Amino acid sequence: MHNKLFHISVLLFASLNTQAQVIPLKSGDVPGLTIISSDLYTDDAFRSYSGSDANLYLEYGFRSLLVQRLKMNADELKIEVFEMTSPEAAYGIYSVSVIKCMFRDTVAPFDCQGRFQYQAAIGPYYVSISRSTDKQVTGTGMMSVARAFMTKNHTAPFRLPDAFNQGRIRASGQMVYFAKGLLGLQHCPFPWGNEIIGINFSMYSIMIPDQWGDIYFARFSFLRPEDLTRFLNAMGLMSYNMPVPSRFNEGIFREYQTTSDPLTIYFMQSQQTISIRQILNY
Repeated sequence: MHNKLFHISVLLFASLNTQAQVIPLKSGDVPGLTIISSDLYTDDAFRSYSGSDANLYLEYGFRSLLVQRLKMNADELKIEVFEMTSPEAAYGIYSVSVIKCMFRDTVAPFDCQGRFQYQAAIGPYYVSISRSTDKQVTGTGMMSVARAFMTKNHTAPFRLPDAFNQGRIRASGQMVYFAKGLLGLQHCPFPWGNEIIGINFSMYSIMIPDQWGDIYFARFSFLRPEDLTRFLNAMGLMSYNMPVPSRFNEGIFREYQTTSDPLTIYFMQSQQTISIRQILNY
């Protein structure tokens, strides 16, 4: 009887939101797995469920949230599947949500396994699986649920921009963040924020540890030419209304490099005069 109610609930929610594409888990998808409840949240219901955190998801591009409470043998689990407007948006939410990982990129190309939580960016989905009990120290239940979800929701793998798969960036093994506005930027460990208030941008970025001071490398994409100009001016890379490729000022070295897209640049900040070319070709 409970399973019948579960299927009716999912079908009802899906009919109210035709954009929701996620395929929910069912009892038996994993040996010992039982679905306790399933709910789909959109619009005001999502705001009520997520509280102030909803604004961050909306900034990236949110569609729906599927929440399922599960029981797997003696373990109680919860899976939250945030359907975003694109794989890039899902990766962005993932990048600013993970804090401490015991293992990374094990089941999916972009995932984080902790003792009580598993997080992943899977196509257009940001997935969080958590457990309330400490009976499975290895977290095998969470991993089994993650594999079952990926089997039911097969998507093409997301790829980072090429610059973040080469040179010293790749060798560092550090998290690549993606921000699509000021709320996302506030969740990234980077020393710029107030300087770019009011500028329309998206940003891939990474912090590379270095003995002479951390190196911050980013790829910024701007909505309009004036946004690019305002950014360069805020970073001290304009002189007499003309761009300056690099500048060392008050102990901070900054450099930018153009790309084939006139509204996209590479940007680097460090306490040493290392160039973007050196970072990419390391």
